[in-house]
Amino acid sequence: MWRMRWTNAAATVLLLGSIVQAAQDVTSRDDIIVGVPNDGDWPKQESPARVIDDHANTKYLHFKGDRVPDAGPTGFRVTPAVGPTVVNGMTFTTANDCPARDPIEFELHGSNESVGGPYKLIFKGQIADFKQVWPWPRSAKTATAIVFSNNTAYRHYQVLFPAIRDPADACANSMQIAEVELLTITHKATSPEPPEGAVITSPVPLQWTSGETAALHDVYFGKTPELTEANLIASLQPAYPAMCQMPADLEPGATYYWRVDQIDGSGKVCIGDVWHFVAAPNTAYSPSPRDGDKWIRTDAILSWLPGRTATAHEVFVGTHKQAVVARDASVFQASQVAPIYGPGPLEPGATYYWAVDELDGGSRYEGSVWSFTTFSDGGVKAEYFSNVTLSGKPAVTQIEDQIDHDWGEGTIAALLSDGVSARWTADLEIAISDTFTFITTSDDGVRLWLDGKLLIDNWTGHGPMDDYSRPVELAPGIYSLRMEWYEVWMGAMVQLWWQTPSTSRQIVPAGPLQPPLRAGPLFPANGDVNVPHNVAIKWSAGDLAVAHDVYFGRDAEAVAAATPADTAIYQGRLPLDQTTWTPGSLECNQTYYWRVDEINPDEPDSPWRGRISSFTTAACSPPTTPSVVRRGSPAGR
Repeated sequence: MWRMRWTNAAATVLLLGSIVQAAQDVTSRDDIIVGVPNDGDWPKQESPARVIDDHANTKYLHFKGDRVPDAGPTGFRVTPAVGPTVVNGMTFTTANDCPARDPIEFELHGSNESVGGPYKLIFKGQIADFKQVWPWPRSAKTATAIVFSNNTAYRHYQVLFPAIRDPADACANSMQIAEVELLTITHKATSPEPPEGAVITSPVPLQWTSGETAALHDVYFGKTPELTEANLIASLQPAYPAMCQMPADLEPGATYYWRVDQIDGSGKVCIGDVWHFVAAPNTAYSPSPRDGDKWIRTDAILSWLPGRTATAHEVFVGTHKQAVVARDASVFQASQVAPIYGPGPLEPGATYYWAVDELDGGSRYEGSVWSFTTFSDGGVKAEYFSNVTLSGKPAVTQIEDQIDHDWGEGTIAALLSDGVSARWTADLEIAISDTFTFITTSDDGVRLWLDGKLLIDNWTGHGPMDDYSRPVELAPGIYSLRMEWYEVWMGAMVQLWWQTPSTSRQIVPAGPLQPPLRAGPLFPANGDVNVPHNVAIKWSAGDLAVAHDVYFGRDAEAVAAATPADTAIYQGRLPLDQTTWTPGSLECNQTYYWRVDEINPDEPDSPWRGRISSFTTAACSPPTTPSVVRRGSPAGR
């Protein structure tokens, strides 16, 4: 948002002499990155990840880059870990040798679908520094950033290099580039310190990076995100240094908000983003394991961040919540100085409650009661077929801890060899809300669904390669996971990984993966639109089910809460082999909700409650007006 701010003559001189340009590289070594084409045609130590590792002495080299246009341009695709970003500038850094391999043209594309696309062209042009008569110095960045117009924030970017400097040169067997920066050039103040959402233990200077054209700043600080002139703590402060002292009297546990507005040489003001931080409380905070977490090791070590003035900690741990709430003597474990405690071997599959009270000499600050659940068992159901089409009965069916196989040239599932396919199904339980990216590593084809929605689809023959899903926000609950794979010959591998903004890439483990006891929705997928009015709902049966209870209606809460007594929503109990149900002709452009519970009267955990899925029917086609044939017209003769 812009507004005008007029200053006196002295301030105007300062404005004109203090122009600043802020350009931030949105990439990092934590980003998802794949080559284009993603076929592994590069040396092991010169992979696509090297192009955004912030080192000019490493490089990305693709051997197909010398055959443009025969093989198409080479390049890379990247999903910045910071999330959707507006990129409107780029820099390039040459590699260490052979100037003939330097790219001299580039294209930048963006996508908000997936790292696999589809992509939209943002900008294309020449890398003038690399194309000049004399080769650009080795391991050197372009002299100035290439700046272009773009106002759209994209989640994924694709960089292509259609041409290299001299394909005819004897050493030009590839395209190579040491570093590429994707820049966001902004008029706003950025990079707050303390970082957004941080917890601080004492007052520190507020710091930031000035935006483009910044000359002066107004700084606001308060306890609510609605900051007004009453919260102004620094007015017309010079752009250098980009710093302001915060008030010294911070209230323990309080949340503080601050904003930096930027003023340029014409008096125009760019309203900044509102940032926040938390003053460290007097109580213990930030527990590990996280509150409510599951599948914790039975030899877990408990830790926390100490209260602001704490000098000692009293620790309470037990399996009875009320005993911990009451600080009963039976759950008192230790009084100690270190903010870490080892409770010793824990029972598998048990929920533990724990709390830490902080002492600072004369005061006691009682902490919250946290909980976690230890690991017991889990895994994924695997079915292997002696063909590449998942046809017929499986040759092998077994429960596996996780999907993590690299068979190489050996036998698959201790029995099969080339020409194999497999299907894995599981109930995937999410304990704490987060944004998950799923990653498959496969040789050959692979597909992945979650609650019937296709996340990854690379059903092609290829060597070992990674495929990434679009980031998916998942709330606590149980989701139906299905993954399929096939292998033709010469080498076989398949793995399923995940990562979140706060957790690095790892194989999806047993624990979150549980054998599929709940119905797995197949069609329509949750959230589908333009669904036919005569749709047949389909699901896969849970492993222990002998029947299915079907619920259907227009009200999500009513469907979620319904029991067999709710005859308007409950559609009846179907036999095990009937995994489809047709609701009849549905209204146009209407959202419906459905749920299938799995039933087995002989199992104490029955029924296994299904997740609520929704779909929206297609709009009605407008009625057609019948043509009228008039007497005497050519059509009526």
